[in-house]
Amino acid sequence: MDPDAYTFTILLSVCSNLLPKEDRELRFAHAKSLFDKCCAAGYVNDYVLRKLRLTVTEDEYLSLVGYRGEALASNMPPSWVRNARFNQKGKQGRGGGGGGGGGRWNRRRGVR
Repeated sequence: MDPDAYTFTILLSVCSNLLPKEDRELRFAHAKSLFDKCCAAGYVNDYVLRKLRLTVTEDEYLSLVGYRGEALASNMPPSWVRNARFNQKGKQGRGGGGGGGGGRWNRRRGVR
């Protein structure tokens, strides 16, 4: 099984929610590893970026993403987002296999 944007979002959530906030080195090491793999796989989307921001400090986020403020996947290098799905309006959809628009993810990976 290959990971997709949903997988990386969930794993970053695990880092954010389960690793102690006091252990910045551990949180950064795991978040960096996941983000690097996500970039290499081409699944960076706005959800991945939001979870990354919640997991690491602002300076760590800047070192990984290169943006201060609201970084959008549409501004990231094309190789980082090449497998992320976009809807007809050019906005990113949810996850690696979902469509765009509103709604919440369910267990079927991005399908509303």
